[in-house]
Amino acid sequence: MYHRVLEPEETAGVQPGMYVTTATFRKHMKFLAAHFKVISSQELLERLKNKSFKDAARYCVITFDDGWRDNYSNAYPVLREYGFPATIFLATAYVGTDKWFWPERLAYLLNKLEGLKSDSHQVEELFSFLKRYGLLHMWQDRNGESFYHIIEHMKNHRTEEIELLIDKFQEISGLHCPATRLLLSWSEVEEMSENGISFGSHTVSHRILDVLSELEIKFELQASKDDLLRRRLNFTPVFCYPNGNYNDAVIRIAKETGYQSAVTTRAGFVTKKEDKLFELNRIGVHEDISNTVSLFAVHLSVFSQLII
Repeated sequence: MYHRVLEPEETAGVQPGMYVTTATFRKHMKFLAAHFKVISSQELLERLKNKSFKDAARYCVITFDDGWRDNYSNAYPVLREYGFPATIFLATAYVGTDKWFWPERLAYLLNKLEGLKSDSHQVEELFSFLKRYGLLHMWQDRNGESFYHIIEHMKNHRTEEIELLIDKFQEISGLHCPATRLLLSWSEVEEMSENGISFGSHTVSHRILDVLSELEIKFELQASKDDLLRRRLNFTPVFCYPNGNYNDAVIRIAKETGYQSAVTTRAGFVTKKEDKLFELNRIGVHEDISNTVSLFAVHLSVFSQLII
């Protein structure tokens, strides 16, 4: 499970657990080419259905969450070089826009807040605002650490509430996120779709599902799937839970809307006897834990029981 693949100069302000560098990604692909049979999500589904795994083989599916622009600019050329399939899970309302996901918006604004003069009336008003949302003590007690724990805290709230908070923050501070496209365009998606990359749903608006009503959940799953099918992409009937959050209702609705499986953020491998097709494990990878071949191999071996 990857998210972003970035050049070193692109990593400023990006949460460490969200990326690997292009050089690290290339190391990973070289290692996979030597030790694994890399297959598509669709082939995984077929092999799980038919129990057609070879005992001596090691299989790997490469996935990317969210649909970041760098999946096209940095990861895609490496995937093509190795001839590897991969699956990218898209939040369809964000494709081809300059909209940012709320964690990136909030991180940008909090980062800019540190640069405002501490004795300004503007900062006093912002601190008062953060206090109303129970965030001020988290800000003040961070002891030089990043503010990403604030973002994790906010994931317990509905997306609409968070967006209102961010809008109010921008209104008070006068700060705004730049109109920079961070996510894929449909033309980039279409090009990759013609060259071995498949696409699955990550909802319409990237809302965390287990805090939504069943009607809202159904919309997020059905409308995103319909959009991908309408565009005649290399579609894979696999759903990806935003932030890894799901419950029994989400699984039931995913089945009712025609998905054949779903992936989680829970760490682990998939066995050939896997019966929980809507709770497939993945191994999350990011720069801090995998920037050498040895670290990458050890990280995989912890979960897949792979002996190097």
